[in-house]
Amino acid sequence: MKEIRTEITIPSSTTSASMGMILDVKNGKETIIIGSYEKIRDYLINGKESDDIQIAYRMLGRLAEEMNDLAMSDNRMDEIITASNGLYSNISSAQGNKNAEQYVSILNGIYSRAPRANMLRNYIIFFIYTNYLRIHKAQSGELHLFTKAKDNAAERFSAEYNQIIKDMLTSYKNLPKIEESDVQYWDMSQPMDNEDYTAHICHYNDNGESKVAYITDDSFIGLIQIYADILNQCNKKVRNCKVCHKLIIVERENDKCICGNTECEKKYSSDRNKAAQKKSRSNEVTAIYNRFCNNCANFKRNFTNHPDLLEQYTTAFKKKRAEMLKEKNLLSENSPREQIKAFESLCNDTYFELSCLNEQLMEKRS
Repeated sequence: MKEIRTEITIPSSTTSASMGMILDVKNGKETIIIGSYEKIRDYLINGKESDDIQIAYRMLGRLAEEMNDLAMSDNRMDEIITASNGLYSNISSAQGNKNAEQYVSILNGIYSRAPRANMLRNYIIFFIYTNYLRIHKAQSGELHLFTKAKDNAAERFSAEYNQIIKDMLTSYKNLPKIEESDVQYWDMSQPMDNEDYTAHICHYNDNGESKVAYITDDSFIGLIQIYADILNQCNKKVRNCKVCHKLIIVERENDKCICGNTECEKKYSSDRNKAAQKKSRSNEVTAIYNRFCNNCANFKRNFTNHPDLLEQYTTAFKKKRAEMLKEKNLLSENSPREQIKAFESLCNDTYFELSCLNEQLMEKRS
């Protein structure tokens, strides 16, 4: 097969769409490499650079930021989907490379070699292009003789494309969403789909220092699982901001889980204050009721040796306690301060009534 190589900036592979990852947690750095497994390993072991790999050196956590970018950029996927559908049609109809050039050109035009390029978006493009080359090459070997062979090739392409899209995009369904928007993010507090993936551990030497890289083939889920696991072992975790739900990296013992956005900080503080006020009001109502019950129950001690008087007081006390419980249940943490004060006043008045009954019964003791 004559490869499509005219001014192509996308790495080329007919074996695997792999992604390598090196995490330097101590220095807050991460390295992401896109290419075939063989090319990535050759670079790590032998230092051989190639146009068929792309390397990005950046601050630790950029991978999480790229996931946020993908979640907020569904419209930027339109061109990728159009190109993928075109390549699928090309394979299903067993057309030659020339008919695929317009779709490869679309992918090539949005693939970025810039230092700050979104490597996850690049990986989607690389994955589609790799699988097109791989399946088209296999299809060429089938000599296009049978319709079934064409259908099988198209199905393979579709299945592999749908798998990576499922990994990277459709997983946003039913996950944390910003209020009044369609932006959805991975829920990193929940276990990810337990799907099989191929992962490699590559030990290599970098200027006399032994290092480890992790490489996953044709899988985004695998990379994220490894990413999260390594950070967790280093006392860090990938979590969602409790306000905007963006992915962030925090210290493992940090339960605050708020991104650095000022608005998120304000809303988080405001919500905590409101929750504290509600809890305080709820606790206050309960405290008023419990105080009433305890104080009134103490009067029963005066009639320990007088069963008839004890029964008379207990009957009155139970009736009043039920009335106060009914009033208490009408209140909540959202009740206005005036209503809580009115309930407290009612409890005090009822306590006074029972204290008067207590005095009357005490006079009857022989």
